[in-house]
Parts: sequence; C-alpha cells; structure tokens
Amino acid sequence: MKPASIISLIIAVLLMVVGLVTCFIAQNIARDNGESLFSKQPDGSYRVEETLKDDTVKIELIDLSNVKINIYGNCDSEDSAHYSETARIEFINFKENFYNLTYGGTTLSFDQILPNITSLAKSLISGGSFKGMRYYLNPDQLKEFLKKEETEDDGKRIDIYLTSHVKKINNIKIGTSGDCEILIDNVESGADFDITADRLKLTVTNTETSGHLYVNNLTKDTDKPAKSLDLTVTRSAFDSLVLNADEMTVNAVGLDLHIKPDNTGNGMKLTCEAGDLRIGMQKPLLSSYNIEEILASGQHLIVEGNYENSPYTKLAASGLPFIIISGGKADVEIYGNTQAALAPAAATEAENGG
Repeated sequence: MKPASIISLIIAVLLMVVGLVTCFIAQNIARDNGESLFSKQPDGSYRVEETLKDDTVKIELIDLSNVKINIYGNCDSEDSAHYSETARIEFINFKENFYNLTYGGTTLSFDQILPNITSLAKSLISGGSFKGMRYYLNPDQLKEFLKKEETEDDGKRIDIYLTSHVKKINNIKIGTSGDCEILIDNVESGADFDITADRLKLTVTNTETSGHLYVNNLTKDTDKPAKSLDLTVTRSAFDSLVLNADEMTVNAVGLDLHIKPDNTGNGMKLTCEAGDLRIGMQKPLLSSYNIEEILASGQHLIVEGNYENSPYTKLAASGLPFIIISGGKADVEIYGNTQAALAPAAATEAENGG
C-alpha cells in the first residue's frame, strides 16, 4: 500500500473516532438537559397558533403539500359553529423546523419545507431559518429525505378563524402540490382568493366577497391548469370566478356574480378538458347574466332545462356579469333562479337554530 493511501486511511479512522466521541459527548449533554439528541415529533398533534392582528392585509400559504385548509368567517358571532373571540390561524401537524412562518407588518406568510434535500436546499437558499441538524437527523426523517415528493397523509391542517375585527384582509393566497382540500365557510369580506393546486377539492358555503376566487389563473399565478378540481358551491357570491383544470367537477347551487357599480365587466370563466359541470346560478339565468359562450362537446349541453347546441351564446344586457365556459368534452348543465330552491333549506336551518 502506498504511503499516501496509508496516511489517508489513518486520517479517516481518526475522523471516525472523533465523530463517535463527539456524538457520545453530545448525547450525554442532551440527556443531562432532559432533551433528545435528535428532535422527535411529540405524541398527538403538533400545533402552532398565531393571532391575526386587526390590520392584517394579506395571508400567504405557499409551497404546501397534501394539506387540508379550513377558512371560517364570522367566528365571533355567538351562533358560530367555529366560535373564536379572536382572529387566529392554527398550523397542525407540520413537522418541527419544516416550515417558515413570518408575520411582518401586515402580511402573514407560511411556507412548508418538504422533507427532502431539494426542498430543504431551496428554503435555505431563499433565506429560510436553520435551527440545527438535530431536526433532520433522526431515523424517520432520514428516510423522508430520499423521497421526491410527499405522498403520505399525516393530518396536516391549517385552520383560519376570521372575526369582525379583521376587516382589512384583501388577499388570501394558497399554493399547493399533491392532494389538497379547502373549505371556505361563512366568510364575508372584500378579499381575493388566489389558489394554485395540483389536485384540489374546494367547498365554498355561505360566502360573499367583493373580490375574486381564482383557481390556477393562467394569467396570474401559474402557467398550467390544475390536474383535477372538484368544486362545490352553496349560497356564495363573488366579483369574478376563474377556474382552470384538466378534469373539473362543479356542483353549484345559489352561485352569484356581483354587478359592479361602474358597469365594468366581471364574471365567470371555466376552462377544462373534461368533467361534469352542474351550475345553478342564484338569479334568473337568461336575464341576469351575459352568456358569452359555452363551448363543450360532452354528451349534453343543457341550458335552463333545454338541450342546446355548442357553442351556445345568449346576451342579456350591457354591464351584466359574463359567463364563459370552455368545457372540452365535459357535460354542462346550467340554470338560474336557484334562490327559490334554497329557501326551504334556509327555513329548515332557522327552525333548527342553525
């Protein structure tokens, strides 16, 4: 063996010995301090809570993966199903040190660091915090580092509780990969909802905003549509609704689009390659909205109960909200005046105290 090889071998052995001694010392120090040498997830759910200040303007939840998000409005109302005296946001079951949470000025920003080397390096390069290797070097985490993407559903959830005191929020931005489920319930605000996703289940109930709801808006947030979108809407209204997905399922009852005071155009634009679109508008369809175009080659195109040919156009009056549907091979059914259909349900809720 050459002298250089012998010297290299000796140095390698010395480094191994020094490393083992260092780990032994660190383990004893950690034990004396009542801490684990490597960070461990506590039993049960891991929860971080942040109180939202009254002057909060923007909430950004980005780089999320396989997460459920609940946005509850009017939470300080005594009859709220999700009562909270203060506006707050909770992050549940996100691994310790695998997220960046900042709350500077009027913007709260949260981004998840996926448990792999690529995501960790990206976070550190972009200025993310680093609290030490003890958060990464444990048996469970080492196995995750080699994965290209996170696939396991481990109960990650974000709950946002909005109250009447938080009136200045004008934008809630959500960016996800993998499977994501979002609920927007009982929210009254002027906020824009900007969502980008791969596979999204979105439910909107009893919500009214003078802003917009965008899912993969190709001109603003992303250059590609969602792979799949399953949207359910009940008793909700927006200035604008823009949805882009390869596969889209829509079930809407009581959906409305605001008429702007300045008579400028706003409305709904849905784009997909395939799916099933069943859209019940709140007001009379043919007199309250301008149907600029419905283009779809599915098994049927039904407008107000009548089978129609594609493309279908029906303009009511200047200044009314527009409707554009590019449905690819999707089946489309659209009708209006669903406010009357909602009345019995509303009456039942009132009788039950809901």
